[in-house]
Amino acid sequence: MILTSHAEAATIRALMKAKISGYLLKDEAPEHLLQAVRVLGSGATWFSQGVMEKMMNSTDAEDDLVTLSPRERQILRLLAQAKDNATIANELSLAEQTVRNHVSTLYSKLGVSSRVEAIVWVRERNLFE
Repeated sequence: MILTSHAEAATIRALMKAKISGYLLKDEAPEHLLQAVRVLGSGATWFSQGVMEKMMNSTDAEDDLVTLSPRERQILRLLAQAKDNATIANELSLAEQTVRNHVSTLYSKLGVSSRVEAIVWVRERNLFE
């Protein structure tokens, strides 16, 4: 179970892909925490009402980009153009290791594990066109 104050759609989706059993927001009433522990203990899943509402209302690709920094958006745009780390570093006047670090963070935030998956993620959402 995840107990957090964060309810960003991209984070929730990434954790759901990781097959978490529960996601509870810290501002929930104490009785909800107890109920969640009981439900999870029985082998079922538990997601806070606020989390479920966020997921139900989050169909816009722009929501996914909200959690990305401006630099991560720049790098994602270049990555989506199939540019390699060295080219991206050169274009943005960054060290290649810095680009690698940003790409790794992007994978985590997008819930992907490769450049190809990241490019597919961008294209499925018709971003940067």
